[in-house]
Amino acid sequence: MDVRLVWASASAVFVLAQTRGAHAVEGEVTSDTVAQFYDVRGPTGEVVVPRRRITTWLGVAAYDLFGARETPAKPRELPPEYTFRLRLRYDADFGSGGAEGDPGQPTRLVPTFGTNVVDVLYGYVEGRRVLRHFGFRVGRQYVTDAVGWTAFDGAMVRAEVPWLALEASGGLEVRGGLPLSTSRWERDGIFRGSRAGYDPLLYPELQATGVAPLYGVALETRELPWLRVAVMR
Repeated sequence: MDVRLVWASASAVFVLAQTRGAHAVEGEVTSDTVAQFYDVRGPTGEVVVPRRRITTWLGVAAYDLFGARETPAKPRELPPEYTFRLRLRYDADFGSGGAEGDPGQPTRLVPTFGTNVVDVLYGYVEGRRVLRHFGFRVGRQYVTDAVGWTAFDGAMVRAEVPWLALEASGGLEVRGGLPLSTSRWERDGIFRGSRAGYDPLLYPELQATGVAPLYGVALETRELPWLRVAVMR
């Protein structure tokens, strides 16, 4: 008997014995594009900044990452669910001549103009109904509640019992001027960005960006949806 045939047969049996059943992952891709063409003019009618903006959003999602829906669950019990979501934004202005972003030309400078062309609005892996009572998110995410809007890079863990839900979050705040970041989720009145090349007296209201830890906890009742206590720092 050919030794090579024996080895090939044995290898095939081993691979088949180790192979697990495949499962399908439900995916979704979305995209939107908006174009804007206008001029910003000065008091004399002279064009100060010609705006030629192209903004594109790209969203990617994948559901049921580990085939939990195909796993038989107990009666009246939903299986765990794992999801991945990502949304990118490309926002470029092709009307600039370059002077608007040059600190060496203060008469033409528009702070933060043309920076952060690509940013990640959110991108995280989420788990729900893990061990029946737990959920989590890991990655860039935003929180919307009575306190306002908050975006951060980090993790969120949620525990639910019949009457109460406890949520804890921690990470780094998403700030303008950081790579792949946007300032849209920051508090009103805050103006951050890179001050590289700026004279100290030039646009002092532009604050130098930097990382900032963020943490928060929330406690809410599940039978009284109108009552919720949240603390975010």
